[in-house]
Amino acid sequence: MFEPPRDAKKTRWANFSRYSWLVLAAAVICAAGTFLLRGRENRAIDEEMERRAATKKAEEDRRTVEMMGGNRFEILAFYAAPA
Repeated sequence: MFEPPRDAKKTRWANFSRYSWLVLAAAVICAAGTFLLRGRENRAIDEEMERRAATKKAEEDRRTVEMMGGNRFEILAFYAAPA
């Protein structure tokens, strides 16, 4: 049977180990880019939700103040109890 020389086996392993780090580095860069972009998107979504919640709360507060009489102060009832 034909058996490749020992140097050929070393050469294959050397080529594999020499170029496999490139594939690994590309995978790490892609993963880091994905995490970075998703993090930015999530922050933007959170900020938008906080802005909407603040707007909604301000509107509810304005309605509550209007239901309680707005910015005027009136005494609607006064009860004097005998001493």
